[in-house]
Amino acid sequence: HKAGCCFARQAGAVLQNVHGLCLAENKNDEDEASVDEDIGKSRQGSKTDDEVVAREEEAIKLDGLNVAQMKEMRDKAEKHVFQAEVNRMMKLIINSLYKNKEIFLRELISNASDALDKIRFVSLTDKEALRHTDEFSIKIKADRDNHVLHVTDTGIGMTKNDLVNNLGTIAKSGTSEFMSKLGEASSATEMTDLIGQFGVGFYSSFLVSDRIIVTSKHNDDEQHVWESDSEAFSVSKDPRGNTLGRGTQISLHLKEEAHDFLEENTLKDLVKKYSQFINFNIYIWSSKTEEVEEPIEDDEATKDEPEKKDEDKDDEDDDAKVEEDKEEEKPKTKKVSKTVWDWELMNSVKPIWTRKQSDITDEEYNEFYKNLSKDSDEPLAKVHFVAEGEVTFKSILFVPKSSPHDTFQNYGKNIDNIKMYVRRVFITDNFEDMMPKYLSFVRGMVDSDDLPLNVSRETLQQHKLLKVIKKKLVRKTLDMIKKIEKEDYDKFWKEFSTNIKLGVIEDNSNRTRLAKLLKFFSSNSDTEQTSLGEYVERMKEKQEAIFFVAGTSRDEVEKSPFVERLLKKGYEVLYLTEPVDEYCVQALPEFDGKKFQNVAKEGLKLDDSEKSKERKEALEKEYEPLMKWLKEDALKDKIEKAAVSDRLTSSPCALVASSYGWSGNMERIMKAQAYAKAQDASQSFYSSQKKTLEINTRHPLIKELKTKVDADANDQTAKDLAVVMFETATLRSGYSLQDTQGFAERVERMLRLSLDVPLDAKIEEEPEEEAVADDVEEITDADDELFGDDDDDNDDNDDDGDGIPDDKEKDTDGDGIPDYLDDDDDNDGILDDQDDDDDGDGIPDAKEKDSDGDGIADYLDKDDDGDGIPDDKETDTDGDGIPDYLDDDDDGDGIPDSEDEDSDGDGIPDFKQVDTDGDGIPDYLDDDDDNDGIPDHLDKDDDGDGIPDHLEKDSDGNGVLDHLDDDDNDNGIPDYQEVDSDGDGIPDYLDDDDDNDGIPDEEDSDANGNGIPDFMEVDTDGDGIPDYLDDDDDNDGIPDYLDDDDDGDGIPDKKEDSDGDGIPDYLDDDADGDGIPDKLPDTDGDGIPDHRDKDRDGDGIDDVKQKKKPVLKKSNPSEEKSLFSRILTSIKNLIISNDDDEDDDDQVKKNPNPSRKKKNEKNEDDHDEEIDLFDIVKSVIGSNESDDKTKDENKSNKKREEIKKRKSG
Repeated sequence: HKAGCCFARQAGAVLQNVHGLCLAENKNDEDEASVDEDIGKSRQGSKTDDEVVAREEEAIKLDGLNVAQMKEMRDKAEKHVFQAEVNRMMKLIINSLYKNKEIFLRELISNASDALDKIRFVSLTDKEALRHTDEFSIKIKADRDNHVLHVTDTGIGMTKNDLVNNLGTIAKSGTSEFMSKLGEASSATEMTDLIGQFGVGFYSSFLVSDRIIVTSKHNDDEQHVWESDSEAFSVSKDPRGNTLGRGTQISLHLKEEAHDFLEENTLKDLVKKYSQFINFNIYIWSSKTEEVEEPIEDDEATKDEPEKKDEDKDDEDDDAKVEEDKEEEKPKTKKVSKTVWDWELMNSVKPIWTRKQSDITDEEYNEFYKNLSKDSDEPLAKVHFVAEGEVTFKSILFVPKSSPHDTFQNYGKNIDNIKMYVRRVFITDNFEDMMPKYLSFVRGMVDSDDLPLNVSRETLQQHKLLKVIKKKLVRKTLDMIKKIEKEDYDKFWKEFSTNIKLGVIEDNSNRTRLAKLLKFFSSNSDTEQTSLGEYVERMKEKQEAIFFVAGTSRDEVEKSPFVERLLKKGYEVLYLTEPVDEYCVQALPEFDGKKFQNVAKEGLKLDDSEKSKERKEALEKEYEPLMKWLKEDALKDKIEKAAVSDRLTSSPCALVASSYGWSGNMERIMKAQAYAKAQDASQSFYSSQKKTLEINTRHPLIKELKTKVDADANDQTAKDLAVVMFETATLRSGYSLQDTQGFAERVERMLRLSLDVPLDAKIEEEPEEEAVADDVEEITDADDELFGDDDDDNDDNDDDGDGIPDDKEKDTDGDGIPDYLDDDDDNDGILDDQDDDDDGDGIPDAKEKDSDGDGIADYLDKDDDGDGIPDDKETDTDGDGIPDYLDDDDDGDGIPDSEDEDSDGDGIPDFKQVDTDGDGIPDYLDDDDDNDGIPDHLDKDDDGDGIPDHLEKDSDGNGVLDHLDDDDNDNGIPDYQEVDSDGDGIPDYLDDDDDNDGIPDEEDSDANGNGIPDFMEVDTDGDGIPDYLDDDDDNDGIPDYLDDDDDGDGIPDKKEDSDGDGIPDYLDDDADGDGIPDKLPDTDGDGIPDHRDKDRDGDGIDDVKQKKKPVLKKSNPSEEKSLFSRILTSIKNLIISNDDDEDDDDQVKKNPNPSRKKKNEKNEDDHDEEIDLFDIVKSVIGSNESDDKTKDENKSNKKREEIKKRKSG
């Protein structure tokens, strides 16, 4: 039996790459082949090659062996070559079998776990099996310098024959052979739980390594070394002797692209992902920083002592002796930070699903849920069970407290909330059918020993068993939800009601179970929802159906005409106010033997007594002429029929759908579908179905209408009344009107009649504008000619007054052919219809065109045609009556604009049509989109609209610009909460170490680890110039040295309070609230910060008395060079003035002496009126505008006086 166990296929081993040695040997062969060619040449190159070989051999040597010993071992090793079919299989495994390279570590750990299980099983009958060590562990260590990854276990180990037979033959695994021998045992206690079955997992190591070295020691043999490069392998006795005691070490020499697997965090993540529930302890060689006490060396202690200088012998007091103080006892140790390496346990979380439920506390379940789901809240409900039958598995399922924010954005997509384990090894969470879509919110795990895996152990072989598991998971989940306590169930229903309703629609097999979970509002209670079971218990005697009505709100359905008689007679009605509710109920044929009745559709029965039937028959006979007139005359082609109503009490009439037609609520939902087809046959069929007009024979309007029709069936007033009643019934029944304009006109006509306003009464004409005053003489084109002037404001298309319209005599190129007859206006050789610049003035015509003559070129004009409607509000590409800015599908091709590359349907992709500057070159080909002479890659304003691009970008199109938007991509998560610099799953705002470099952010000058100090990356206004180089951090046009609010956050810098302690930063000794006083400005170095120092410059004079308050006065235009300098001067004066006021206020608060207070009160009186920055700019600019306006008026008046003189002369 012991010999049989020697067939252990232990692939939990150690790998090391000797690819460098092969390269070196090949290089030596090439040197020998080229000796003749190199005669007479320097041999320095060969020397260098030898050094390279030596370095490579040094890099791939085993611990405890030098290069010479490695060579000797390889020379004595038995060489083996893989068979041809095995070689082909090897390539298949490496290149095709595995989808994900990272699973190599899972395979090695699984193999190591197998080996540990074997030795543990053997030790039950052989006490000597553990003589070398009784430790059962797996250890992983990365050698970054040599790019080698070691995986070591204390398992059963392998003999020389095992290494040759098991590792040298693919798909002949020690585990498979071991299990076949155990299968011969009759006792169940002799069975063991082994993971590997195929014997190929070990070779997945070649996905990431060029060479593998396996060192193994079995109790029945000496320690041997197996080495392979995937082409061949060798086995040799280990010259180091027994270094392992027992077990196996696999050394992988990693490929260059796989060096990431040497990173400590990467290894930890992989172990936690795939193997955290393995039975045996898994350790990783990891580092941590610790504070340790170290003794201070004598040399170091004396190094800092200052050298004593000899005193001058000629000192005046030779006899004076100075007593020296005894030296204080100095510390003998000091604290230093050291990097300590040690083994760190990775799988401390044990698989609680393998334990009995009675032994597991709620705290343990909650902790397991948080670890599994990464949710910070505790679960709302849980179920732990073991399923037996066709497939046996253990499972724990949880219902979270809140619904994920993207539940329905990702509805129907693959979910990863259920994790599949096979024998406690994680296999996958990428399922399409493990749980139905409507239960995608359920979190949990499944662990089975029976599920067959494919060869790569990445996917399951038999989907039939998955369906069995799915069925049991769904049943257990619904049972768990059903058992939730009422108080918690209300919370559950608030979060997941839509999921359950979708389940009723989608899951036929569980529809009855799901129906028992449904809850709706009803007329029975104003606040509490009711289940269908509770409704049925309260049903009236002889009530055959469950009544419901659907609408947008409770208020709407309560006032619906359809529920009037039901509520009056005391029937309970369910109120369906969610969009999915009506779909849900329609999918339910019945509940507890009771059918559902939509009270907005035909088929409603309330009273089937003989007396009631006779009364209704009499009314139908009496009102038959009216109903026939409504159907065939007044409402022809609008209704299917007219009928006497059983459901109305206070409304005159209502529009009732057929049994299979749309109710008003359903029609509204269907028309609101974002992805509905423009011409959908099914939708057209349902929407075009005519409705039944039910009339209330007891209503006075119906009675009066009957009287009018009986008197005169052609009465136009009666017809108008019937149409208006039909349209109001349409609205009250929840449908939309087709002819809203006609409805408005009919209502207006009836209002005229009720107010005795004649139908032909005209609308009063608008008064004409007052004529121009007589004393103002109009300047004509003749006056323009007389004075050589050109006053376009008074032109009538003849500026020069020669009687020829200007557009008929314009000749741009002076060739004698007027432009309106000339094919080439600017004589540049390009015909006008092909010329972007017809008049040759250097300005593209597109920039000069002004359709409405308002002085604003079309490309800048938001209303080209001057009709008062912005162009972007009246464009309707597909002519469907819906402007493009409201239309989800501009070209009506059935593809939503958000997904349509050609939204206007002209056959040209949209991005190829954008031409910002109208120069005929589309933006995607144009180096200068706005034609401002600055290439786009250097231009901060590509479209030339005067607004920097970063200030008008709106990534999610929600109307809020990115620089003002807390959520640029509109996913419901604030942007700052999504930044994760090191990708460790912890967002930066919660991460103490953003770049994962081991240095806490508060001590790290480069917190995000991108190689650039953080202060050099701060760019408040996003203009590409970091703040430390930017003169205007917030891009508000005010230089920072004059700006009260440098960062543009709306809070003056002097009022900002970083730590929120109520003390502004400029007054706070500890602005960041870290307990360490900040260093504040101290001009005279007297130890008193400036803001508390009465004498900052240390000249002995109080600063407040010393300062002279500047006066804000209007600048003299003659002394200023430009308008900007005048504005800047005014702003500067204002800031200085305000700063002094604040300084004075601070001083008064700290030194409230009477004289000072009096002075300050006077200053406050002088500056009582607040001066606004905008007022200053306006006043300065206003002075210029006033001057210009005065000059224009003087010019016009002078011109009119001259005209009067000439005419009178």
